[in-house]
This record gives sequence, structure tokens and C-alpha cells, in this order.
Amino acid sequence: MPGLAAISTTGQIIGLILSRFYLHISRRKVVLLVPRKGDLSIAAAWPPDTELDVTDLTAARWTHDKREPAGHGTGTLPNSRFEFRPLLGPHGIVGVCGIEHTGDRLDLNAERALTAILDQTAIALDRARLADETVEQAARLEGERYREALLSSISHDLRTPLATITGAVTGLRQLGE
Repeated sequence: MPGLAAISTTGQIIGLILSRFYLHISRRKVVLLVPRKGDLSIAAAWPPDTELDVTDLTAARWTHDKREPAGHGTGTLPNSRFEFRPLLGPHGIVGVCGIEHTGDRLDLNAERALTAILDQTAIALDRARLADETVEQAARLEGERYREALLSSISHDLRTPLATITGAVTGLRQLGE
């Protein structure tokens, strides 16, 4: 299975991350939320039928907005079924990860694995976001270049007829009625 550095699409990153979470974090439900159109939406969950209730979503939004953990085991919305942690990349927050509370706390090794996976996830998602932005910027620049070429061509093609018309109008004015 490839590492995070070898993949660049958000979908591939999320798939790899969820498999690592499930294997390393005591077989708990995991949900990954990313910002879309001004709100958080579930990008992926394991198992796939995992749903969030209003309290869970509120805790996730708090985590995203305040960039602090929220939900179960924290001082903010502790009645949530999940503990939500921010995914902080080099260029800001890239998402939120929720880990289901199962009654027992993570041991030290699982907590270290979770922290490492969250850090790698944030960096990989930030890298994928930057790659997407680069592609979009290249497409915008290409479109702008085509637009400028089209305007230049139209402008050149219209100069000759406009010069002829201008000359004819000038000649008519000089001759008078």
C-alpha cells in the first residue's frame, strides 16, 4: 500500500487514512470532515454507514472554528459520541477528524499513533488542496491567455474595415453636401 507522500488526490488520501485509523486506533468508528462551501461535510467515515447527530456536528464545527479539540472527553460538548480533533496543515486548518468514544481511553501507543496519523493527514490534505489550486490557477491562466489572443485577433481584423470607414466618412465631410 502506498504511503501518503506517494498519493496526491484527496480521495486516495482519505481512503488510506481511514484504513490506518481503523487498524491503529482500537477499531473505533472514525469520521473525517472537510470544509465545503462554508460548512463541514463528511468526506469519509469508517464504517461507511457512520452518521453524526446534531451534537456531533456542533462539536465538529466548534473544532473547525476554534481549532481546538471538542466533543467527548473535552470541556466543549462532552456529550458528543465522538472526540473531534482539528487537522492543522502548514497553511491552516484542512479538516476535522472524529474518533468514536467506546468507553475506554486510548493507551499511550494508540494516542501517539493517532497524533502521528493526524499530522500526516493534515499535511497530505493540505498538499492535495494546493495541487488542486495549482491546476485551477493554470486553467484560469490558460483561459485568460486564450481570451487575450481572441481579443487581439478580433481587434486586428476590425482595424482595416474601421480605417476604411473612417477614411470614407472623412472624405464625405470634406466634400460637404
